Amino acid sequence: MTSNRVDVQATVHVDNLKLEPSNIEVRKTIAFVAQEESLERTATPRESIKFSAKLRLPKTFTNDQLDELCIRMLEELGLTHCADTVIGGGLLKGISGGEKKRTSVGVELVVKPSLVYLDEPTSGLDSFSAIQLCQVLKKVANAGASVLFTIHQPSSEIFNSFDHLILMNRGRVMYQGSVTDVSSYFEDRGYPIPANFSTADWIMNVSQSNKVDKLESKGFFDSPEQISSKSEEEDVESSIQEIAAADISTDCALEGSHVSILTETAMLYEREIKALYRDTGGTIARFAVTAFLATLLGTIFFGVGRSNLEDRNNLFSSFGALVVVGIVGMMGSAQSELMAFPMTRPVFLREYSTNHYSVLSYFVARFSIEATMTAIQNLVLVSLFLIVFGAVSFF
Repeated sequence: MTSNRVDVQATVHVDNLKLEPSNIEVRKTIAFVAQEESLERTATPRESIKFSAKLRLPKTFTNDQLDELCIRMLEELGLTHCADTVIGGGLLKGISGGEKKRTSVGVELVVKPSLVYLDEPTSGLDSFSAIQLCQVLKKVANAGASVLFTIHQPSSEIFNSFDHLILMNRGRVMYQGSVTDVSSYFEDRGYPIPANFSTADWIMNVSQSNKVDKLESKGFFDSPEQISSKSEEEDVESSIQEIAAADISTDCALEGSHVSILTETAMLYEREIKALYRDTGGTIARFAVTAFLATLLGTIFFGVGRSNLEDRNNLFSSFGALVVVGIVGMMGSAQSELMAFPMTRPVFLREYSTNHYSVLSYFVARFSIEATMTAIQNLVLVSLFLIVFGAVSFF
């Protein structure tokens, strides 16, 4: 019997320094923007960016400073016109896909990370939105951060704005270096770029229309020995380790400046309450379905509650009605959370992994709000059922 399990082992190095990606001290200086946006759909871009800044920046930042930082970020990302529009998702209408992508970038850039990784940030965007986003990333890079992202088939304007290019083919590095040297690199290996032809389109065409063996014979791929020879000297690595150690020590010193668990819980409470009254369709549907089921069950068992329970049939009917309404109440309460879980899970994983809040804060806020809604929902169910069932009468 064969197994399809693949065991992958690798190490992560930054400037020749081996790092552990799961270490929270390392992740504080690294921002990652996934290809699929994981944002709270009932929040606005302004609220999402400020939420990230409030929970991730030192608590010494005042609300005025956070507001100023949020406004500046919205302006840089071109989100001012939709800053107070809900992000949306599913059946909730909101901002466009490009605006969601830029909001995801702003949520991560607000803490000024040293390294910014993006997984296909221009995917699904029109040419103008893609250029606008890359211009923002260029400003971030010019400000001192390292910006790295994967991209497929970039336009000429975006391609020429790159400082450094790594062309991957079947998991191997086909070219690595400056964008300005791409033309001469391919020409020296027998693939000159035709006139009036996009460089990005040409190198993609060459890499996909030729077999790896042929490209390797032309000298496109570096051997492991050549890659190893490009590493830094031991003295440089030692100095980098000292700098990294100093950075981590600084992060540890700032650990106590993170907002308290009470602040985390309060902000999560505020977001959950806003989600309830902004997603009015979902809230109304939740109680409408409950009222309908209560009326339906009460109609099925109409008048049984006033019948003589000394009769075995009436007793069994009453017991069956109570069992059914109990099951409906339990499943009805769980159904809303089961439907919301696929949408809330990516948001929680992203925010927890980037040290927004603790599991305890999220659990307390989420559980208490959901418990309150469940109690009201079951109160409606039981009240309507008992009235129609006949156990309770106002007449």
